[in-house]
Amino acid sequence: MSYTAVTEQRLLNPEPHNWLMYRGNFSGWGYSPLDKITPANVKKLVPVWTFSTGVNEGHQSPPIVNKRDHVRHDAPAASHRAQRQDG
Repeated sequence: MSYTAVTEQRLLNPEPHNWLMYRGNFSGWGYSPLDKITPANVKKLVPVWTFSTGVNEGHQSPPIVNKRDHVRHDAPAASHRAQRQDG
C-alpha cells in the first residue's frame, strides 16, 4: 500500500477532501468545506461499513483522513489504518 506524504505545504493548505489534523486545519474549523452533505439530505445517510477496535472506551481522538487512508489512534496506544476501496 502506498501512502501520500503529509507535508508542511499540505498542512498549511489542506485539500478539502482530506482531514490531516485534529479539527481539520490550523484554523480549528472542526467542519468540512465539502457540500455534498447538507441539512436537507443528511437524514438519508446510512452506515456502509463498521470497524471494531475491541476497545469499549477510549476512542477520543479524531480520525485522520489522507486521500484513501483513514487512521485512528486509540487508548491505550493502538493505531488503526483502513484504506478506502472504490466500487
